[in-house]
Formats: sequence, C-alpha cells, structure tokens
Amino acid sequence: MTLKLIDASPDPFARIKIVSDSLLTVDLCEEAKGEPLYLMVEPDEQTILEFTLEAGTGLLNYFRLVTIPRRRVTTTQTDLDGPMIPTDGRRPAFSLDAWPPDISAPDWKSAEWKRRFVEVKDDFALIIGPSTASLHFTAREQPVRWVVNTRVRFGFDADGQLSRIDLFNLKADEVSTLNETVSHLA
Repeated sequence: MTLKLIDASPDPFARIKIVSDSLLTVDLCEEAKGEPLYLMVEPDEQTILEFTLEAGTGLLNYFRLVTIPRRRVTTTQTDLDGPMIPTDGRRPAFSLDAWPPDISAPDWKSAEWKRRFVEVKDDFALIIGPSTASLHFTAREQPVRWVVNTRVRFGFDADGQLSRIDLFNLKADEVSTLNETVSHLA
C-alpha cells in the first residue's frame, strides 16, 4: 500500500457518517485545503475503499468505504479494546511519493485529472462489533504505532504503512445502518 505515515497533525475534528449510499465515511477535517489526491484501494471489482489527501501536505481529509462484498465482512459480539493512548485529536499525513511531483489543479474533464488517482490492490476486511468497526489490511503486520483522532484510531506497522483503522463508540443507529447495508451485499 502507498499510505506511509510521515507525520501527524493536531486536528481534533472527526465525523463518522454511516449512510446507505456509501457504507462508511469518516471526515477528518471540517474544510479541505487545496485540490485533493485520491488513493483507491480495490483488491477486486466488488471492493472499493477511497482515501482523500491534501495535495501539498499529504494530510488525510477523509476515507470512505464505498463497497465491500459480504465475504470480506465479519460480525462479532465483542468490541475492540478502546484507545489505550490519549485521544489527542491528530490527523495522519502520508507520503505523496505515489503521485507525480508536479501535480497541479487541472480541469476535472482533462486527462491531467486522472493523475490525481492512484489505485492499489491491497486486500482488507471489515470487522463490525456492537459499538466498533475495524478495517484490517491483511498483508500488513500488526500496528506498532497509533494515531488517534477522537473516535478513530489509525494503526501503522513497523514500516509506517497503514495496517488498521478502528472506529469506536459507534451509536446504535450507526451500527444498525452499517449492518443493514452490509446484509444487502453479495
């Protein structure tokens, strides 16, 4: 995967949205700055996880689980352990090495716009608990470093690669919507 941690910026804003048009959306800033860069994680044709980064800084603006087949989802009656580290409201910043260094703000209709998208085939799974959810990147080692932003915890392996995203304190209606949406998937 190309989401390698380079820094973490203070930013206590995090809004989790679980709606039926996209399985899960997590905003990490109130207002994005500049033109976005996109990383699409697509291990197969039925699975899409999208990350949006600030072009100049690599700061994560939001991520969205667009679609995932039922076979990649596990439901459990046990919640994840909560963040054992202070929830200091930090937003991860990632390396932009996967994008061209001269990326500009092109017209979205142009071929230049396509340079803003990077696609990777990294495999991942979703685990849903009674009030938590977690995305695990299966080819990654266990996290050794954490960046926490309110109800969201990002885990990074020894190489600084994103290996896990945990969501905590999900409301009953959020979990219900997530489970209901997942139940309609193939």
